[in-house]
Amino acid sequence: MSGLYFDMISGISGDMTMAALLQVVDKSVELSEIFSSIFGISVEIGLNEKNVNGIKAYQLKLNVNKERLPNRDFKTIRKILEDSPLDEKVKSDALGIFRLIAEAESKIHGVRVDDIHFHEVGAVDSIIDIVGVAYLINCITPCYIFSSPAKFGYGTVKSAHGIIPVPAPATLEILKDFPFERLNINTELTTPTGAAIIKHYVSEVTYNFSGVVEDIYYSTGTKQLISGGSSTKKADKLTFDESMVISPIYPNLLRVIKYKDHNSKMKLVMIETNIDDMSSEHLGHTFDILFDKGALDIFFTPIFMKKNRPSYKLSVIAEESHKDILIQTILRHTTTGGVRFYGIGRYELDKSFTEVEYFGCRFRVKILTGDGIKKYSPEWEDIRRHSEFLKIPTNQLYYEVMKLVNI
Repeated sequence: MSGLYFDMISGISGDMTMAALLQVVDKSVELSEIFSSIFGISVEIGLNEKNVNGIKAYQLKLNVNKERLPNRDFKTIRKILEDSPLDEKVKSDALGIFRLIAEAESKIHGVRVDDIHFHEVGAVDSIIDIVGVAYLINCITPCYIFSSPAKFGYGTVKSAHGIIPVPAPATLEILKDFPFERLNINTELTTPTGAAIIKHYVSEVTYNFSGVVEDIYYSTGTKQLISGGSSTKKADKLTFDESMVISPIYPNLLRVIKYKDHNSKMKLVMIETNIDDMSSEHLGHTFDILFDKGALDIFFTPIFMKKNRPSYKLSVIAEESHKDILIQTILRHTTTGGVRFYGIGRYELDKSFTEVEYFGCRFRVKILTGDGIKKYSPEWEDIRRHSEFLKIPTNQLYYEVMKLVNI
């Protein structure tokens, strides 16, 4: 089973995360086309090579005319994503990340979530960071994502609301219950966008992990960091005070490790409850909420309960780390008075993706391998979407795409 480990050497931001993931799977051309379509102007995404303390790292390169694009509120961003051609999982993940930030800002400023007017986060580059990360994670499909503790600096930083303390109030609010370390560096290290990304995706914060390293990726931001002093965006304009002279330059790096763990640390639980007094509309809504809270799989089984009442058994498979929040969600959003849970095992084939093109349309193909087994299938959402465009029935298009796969 393949996973990702986010080693936050100097914190995390949206652009640093995207720069690292673009090295795992290069979708820069694809993302450029997607964002050009969404915003209606030319967007070019790529990577710039940088040297950070002797380590080759990559910085996100974004060419877009930001002056033509306004800041947006959460309601507008949600509408943009819902109307986009992105896969439903990408939309769901991106909206989940945005909602974490919106809810934090709502609490801090005392404004309704839908009325939150994003500034830094509503700007085009932050939208690209969040949606881009969701898109890339969906392409990589890691079985799990672990990370080191978040990194906080100190001091103050300028924002659209004025001077605010570091870490930013939104960052702290988002990372409640998330382990952190504070470094002696006078600048922002973990941004609200970076905080929301790790809060949404990371299933466990630990230094204790093992496996076989498959690859390592380094990304960097724009700042030059000084341990014990201040920081600046341009190294040639650094001014040193006494604390800086005795303190080394701190590496502004995010390291993402892709590795395989045959004895996966992921502990799964099955959470179940029987329900006989809820409408199908409410059950369907609960389904969506549980996925947003981290469920890996959900299914309903028709059963008969006492007094021969037709009912449903709700079954939720999740990682051990999500058990408590999912139990609380079930109790809050259903009529049940209790749940049962137990540990389960799961074995998975390794999953990867390739792409084929048919009459100008791109189709992602899922590949499953392991123990001498290899099988593949086109992604249904691509088949469904392009079937309408190509005017070809889905069953016929499915087999035409299968013929093109050369594995």
